[in-house]
Amino acid sequence: MDTIKPDVLAIYSDMGRFSVEHMDIAWRNIVAAPATQESIVCPYHGHKHQWRMVDFDRSRKSNIPLDQIEFASNSWLRNIINNLAKGYVVDPEPF
Repeated sequence: MDTIKPDVLAIYSDMGRFSVEHMDIAWRNIVAAPATQESIVCPYHGHKHQWRMVDFDRSRKSNIPLDQIEFASNSWLRNIINNLAKGYVVDPEPF
């Protein structure tokens, strides 16, 4: 769990840099990156992300500032990841 949390938070931060709000933050939409797939080094974090976000059908372009997007997504993500470490799958219903 220790490596999942910072990488997933960083990926959502990357989306926020492009003013994208995922709008369906849930464990079912976080998948491991394929081990065989070549990926590029993230220009913001300086490493290859080990996780991917999927299911962007509810995502939207936003004019909300990056810090507010990060705050909102990090609140959901921390809850999901912290509970997963305890053995609980928290998969909130999309709004």
